[in-house]
Amino acid sequence: MNKNISPLFISLLILSALACNLSSGGALPTVTPTARPTQAPVRQPETPAPPTETSTAPTTPPTEAPATPPGAEEEHRRIRHLIRATVQIIALQEGPNGYQPLWTGSGTIVSPDGYILTNAHVATDPDPAYRPDALGIALTSHSDEPPELTYLAEVVAVDPRLDLAVLRIATDLNGRPVDPASLNLAYVPLGHSHHRELGDRLRDRMGSGIIVLGSAAKGKVSFVAMVTRDLTPRFHAGELVREIAALTGGSGGGRPEMAQAGGKHPERLDDALAQVFERVAEKSAESGKTRVDV
Repeated sequence: MNKNISPLFISLLILSALACNLSSGGALPTVTPTARPTQAPVRQPETPAPPTETSTAPTTPPTEAPATPPGAEEEHRRIRHLIRATVQIIALQEGPNGYQPLWTGSGTIVSPDGYILTNAHVATDPDPAYRPDALGIALTSHSDEPPELTYLAEVVAVDPRLDLAVLRIATDLNGRPVDPASLNLAYVPLGHSHHRELGDRLRDRMGSGIIVLGSAAKGKVSFVAMVTRDLTPRFHAGELVREIAALTGGSGGGRPEMAQAGGKHPERLDDALAQVFERVAEKSAESGKTRVDV
């Protein structure tokens, strides 16, 4: 036998051994698959949002309340006083169910104890068949409320030619007499024409100054006050005459250059007129101005 072993023969032996090993049931090694690494997602850069413009409404600066013009409060007081001094007059006819209205009109209280000035055609009728049985007086307390029937009045004087009449509050609605002194009504004082005419003449001659005239007649006091125009920034005729009339138990008012008032205590007239000088002197001292002729 040839002792030289061929390399080819050796290779065949190795292959045979491997084949026997496979056929003998040997298990192949288990191979665990390795997961393919996943690539992390690439984060896209964020696009910044464009800046938003906020519209701000323009702020309105707070507005201050308008200043009250000089004399406005005095004017409002006069209006309120005139409203209270104005009455509604109701012509009444007595019937089975009480009084029934025939017509209505208006009048003005001219004294605190209940005298009223109105028209003759409001107070009565030329034909006796149509004359009212009573006259009702409705008072006004507030401008936004209707007048309220409060008293019954009687005719004191009437002049059909002048169409004027004077009434006087006599009783309440039940017919009970009313004490005139207890009424204390708001009223508009009647001025005297001779006071006004005299005051005009004195003012024209004086040139610059203050005039206050007063008189008493039939238990009533009347005043008129005038201030020349150059002094109205410092003195108000309405305020002055109201202060003086209050000393006689009365009231009044008017414009800065002319005003009228009335009172019900004639015995206090002289003392009230004497106070005019003191009131004017006080006002002059407050303003630091020179003396004013009165």
